[in-house]
Amino acid sequence: MIKNVIFDLGGVIKEIKNCSINSMLPLGLRFKFGKRYKGMGLRDYYFKYLTKGRATGYEKGLVSKERFAESVAEETGEPLEIVSLINEKINHKSKIVFIKDSLKLIKQLHDTGFNIYVLSNMNKDTVDAVAKLLNKDWFKDMMFSCDVGFVKPDEEIYLAALKKWKIKAEESLLIDDREKNLIPFTRMGGHSIFFDQNNVQDTTEQIYNYIIKFNRANQG
Repeated sequence: MIKNVIFDLGGVIKEIKNCSINSMLPLGLRFKFGKRYKGMGLRDYYFKYLTKGRATGYEKGLVSKERFAESVAEETGEPLEIVSLINEKINHKSKIVFIKDSLKLIKQLHDTGFNIYVLSNMNKDTVDAVAKLLNKDWFKDMMFSCDVGFVKPDEEIYLAALKKWKIKAEESLLIDDREKNLIPFTRMGGHSIFFDQNNVQDTTEQIYNYIIKFNRANQG
């Protein structure tokens, strides 16, 4: 029986607005770098420069946001003032948008009696910005990479979560928007479903139907 549903946060519960980079720059920086970022959105920039493995230390809580920005600027040649500004904008509450269908699913599962958890790769600055906006009544607990020093798909973070929450993998379903993050949990005997950001409504319906059908088939 599935008793526990574990959600990733970024890309599953929270989305990043793909607003124009240039629209966020102060006039001086826009004049200086406007051509460079013409047509580029916040989400495009984030996945092009701020992930790709560079964020691992930041997400593990090992480096500050200032040092992270410096390392990205050094490695990519991006202007430090731009990298720092984008980091701030990503973590600003006006840029945090929750996926409505996901929140609807979470409430539905919570009200039905399932234990809801969050397991996410996330830096401390984003955690502080996001956590205060979520309805904590729906969640039994949350674990973030910056608090435990491991990131998905490191096996250690799944083991840490199962141990802390005192739950079994075979009684739990993990939902993530990166397939590589599902593999270790599946190997442990857990259930997993890939979250398709391009087909959110169908994916949330699929998740609910999977849980209900599986539990009905395994009653008693």
